[in-house]
Amino acid sequence: MASKVIDDLNVTGTITASGYNDSNWNTAYGWGNHSGSYDNYGSFNLKTNGLQRTTVTSGGTLDIVASSNMTVAYGAGGVVTLSSANDNTTYSAGLGLDLTGTSFSVEPDLRDVSHVGKDNNNYIQFNVGNDGNMDFYVAGAWSARLENDGTLHVKGDIVAFSDIFIE
Repeated sequence: MASKVIDDLNVTGTITASGYNDSNWNTAYGWGNHSGSYDNYGSFNLKTNGLQRTTVTSGGTLDIVASSNMTVAYGAGGVVTLSSANDNTTYSAGLGLDLTGTSFSVEPDLRDVSHVGKDNNNYIQFNVGNDGNMDFYVAGAWSARLENDGTLHVKGDIVAFSDIFIE
């Protein structure tokens, strides 16, 4: 059997073909013009950074929601734009810290700090009264002062040649 391509075909009357069901055709045609009534896809894959997240099926919904520091805008041609808030925050390193780009670090030289210690109860305070004195606090109590002239004041006994330092 040979095949032919017919560019324009106008038929008046009944069409007869092998496997053709005139009743089904006439019923569907009677429902009207169906152009544009159906989705043109079965589904699409939603990925973020190349990772498959979900499959949105025909007639399904994809809801894009902004977080607290984001905005979502919809524009012409179906373009969705996600923007983050730019607070233009400026950081500066405080005493004892260095800041390089976006990284903070502790300075290797701490000669510009006034306190060093474990917590608010155990620390050394430098340059007390701007006269170069150093005060020592242990268990929340002021325990000793080293004055800028070398004089050491200690609350309690001083033990020389103690054996606590022998390992």
